[in-house]
Amino acid sequence: MGDSTARIDAFTDSEFAFAVTLFVIGGSEAPKNLEQLSRALSDIPAFAFAFAVIALFWLGHVRWRKLRGSGDRRSLALTLLLVFLVLIHVQPLRSMAAVTSVGISGGGLASEGAYQLFSQFMAAVSL
Repeated sequence: MGDSTARIDAFTDSEFAFAVTLFVIGGSEAPKNLEQLSRALSDIPAFAFAFAVIALFWLGHVRWRKLRGSGDRRSLALTLLLVFLVLIHVQPLRSMAAVTSVGISGGGLASEGAYQLFSQFMAAVSL
C-alpha cells in the first residue's frame, strides 16, 4: 500500500469519524440539569440508528478500497465525493434517525422535538 493510498484512507476514516461527531454534538450544548440530561439521553436510539447508517457506508468504502487496490485518480475522486456527500447528509440523517426512533418506539424513546418532526412527517405523508 502506497503512502498516498494510506493518506487518503486515513483522511477518509477521519472524516467518517467527524461525521459521527457532528451527529452527536451538532447544534447542542452539554446538559446543565437533570431535565436537559433526560432529553439528551432520549436521543440515544436516534444516534444508534444514524451511527449504524454511517458505519455501513464506511464499511462499504473500506471493502471497496481493498478490492480497488491503490487506485487511480478516478478512485480518489470517488472517495472524496463520498466524503463530501456523507458530511452534507449529517443533518438530514439526524432528522431521519429521529423520525425513525419515534416510529419504532411509538414515541416512547424520543425527544419532544423528534416527536414533533415525526408528526409533521406523518401529516405530510397523509396528504
